Amino acid sequence: MKKAALIALSALMTVGISAAAFAGTWQVDNRGWWYLNDNGTWPVNTWQTINGKNYYFDTDGYMAESQYIGGTLVNITGEALPAAYGSIIREYIDCSLSQDPDTYRENHVLNYELSRPAAYQNCGYWLMDLDGDGVEELLLGEDAYYDADSGWNAIYAGYTLADGQAVQFLDGWARNRYSLCEGNYLMNEASSGASNTVVNIYRLDGKALRLMEGFHYDSWENPEQPWHYGTAADMADGGIRYPWAVTQAQWEEAIAKYKVIPIHYNRFSSIMGMQ
Repeated sequence: MKKAALIALSALMTVGISAAAFAGTWQVDNRGWWYLNDNGTWPVNTWQTINGKNYYFDTDGYMAESQYIGGTLVNITGEALPAAYGSIIREYIDCSLSQDPDTYRENHVLNYELSRPAAYQNCGYWLMDLDGDGVEELLLGEDAYYDADSGWNAIYAGYTLADGQAVQFLDGWARNRYSLCEGNYLMNEASSGASNTVVNIYRLDGKALRLMEGFHYDSWENPEQPWHYGTAADMADGGIRYPWAVTQAQWEEAIAKYKVIPIHYNRFSSIMGMQ
């Protein structure tokens, strides 16, 4: 695919993320993707901005994917992740592959579920704009926690950006996990046992989660009437939580409004060169 001009062209390119954007067309062959600029050249051994996204092209001119280029992570479609997100993902990979993950986790204050050794195969990352402000949030979690046919996925941590720095807005674990729902709602399920379960619904509001409504099942304290409901107003400023008694059918119908969306995480183990 590459022509004789490749060597001459590569000498003109510089390594580093380019601020320039180029018009052109994506090309693909049996080796991978490359980009043909309108002037007949193609990027080699350099970063190039295309439609507002940064991509890295190797010494043969092919787009890099699912790997770190220096300290920058490019995803499976070749797009560079913000540096702060790439650093967080690298921390979890390094911890899960370390000989002493417990000490590493403690020193780096990492989420347990995402940094245990098994997380390297089962956990990963996903980017999406949860609140519609044009900034993609980083979701970290596990898509092997539930049966694959159920469509459920566990979210254990969530970050957004502020002045290029990562700000955490979500922190969970196996018994206090989150799921993504239609409409970009986040469902939090927390349980201390079969007799006590809380389901709260949130939206991302800037850099923090905003409670929308909540549901509580407690057959230990209230065996005759275990199903309760509460609005955001009921829980504001330390107010009464879940004050409204409801039937089981009402409780289940209200929760069922929130349809869980499967998240097909980019697994940590899919990032090349990390083993």
